[in-house]
Amino acid sequence: MAHDVLDVVGCCLFPTTLKEVTLRWYSTLPPNSINNWEDFANQILVRFATSKAHYKSKHVLKTVKQGANETLRDFSTDFLDEALLVKDLDPQVSLYFITDSLLDGPFSTSLVKQRPKTIKELRARSEKFINLEDYKRSRGGPSEKLAGVTMDEGGDDFSRKRREMDWSVVRDLLVGRRDKLFREIAKASR
Repeated sequence: MAHDVLDVVGCCLFPTTLKEVTLRWYSTLPPNSINNWEDFANQILVRFATSKAHYKSKHVLKTVKQGANETLRDFSTDFLDEALLVKDLDPQVSLYFITDSLLDGPFSTSLVKQRPKTIKELRARSEKFINLEDYKRSRGGPSEKLAGVTMDEGGDDFSRKRREMDWSVVRDLLVGRRDKLFREIAKASR
């Protein structure tokens, strides 16, 4: 009896945790098509088994190089997207790889002269160069004319707080919850 009550509660509460694709899938299920938590878990596994996160090796970061005409903003986005796919990536490793992946220029020179100690510091420094590139491009000048430019501290409080936020904690929290959910579903379906 208590097990049946938990099944009912679980099936009623679980949909409130769904987002986007999974919520759309759930809303297409016919009424009364789920009899218990095990049925529900099996349907989720069948539908989303291929959605499991596939992690890459840290060595894939060696292959991400800044293209000749690629802006620092685009390169940073590409690099960080790949870095998110590396499980348990040591921040010092990503700092090493990103420095070696940049084209020669003022930002890479700045990093070689004084290596950032944290990802937070790297983001703060790169944002300044990205903003300068954007400014130069908006004025019709090529972004590579940034040689010799010294970036000073500053910026509004919102930008500073956004730079200081450790996004890896957010990513780990979300990925961890998803992986835990899939483990619980797999355990329930045994």
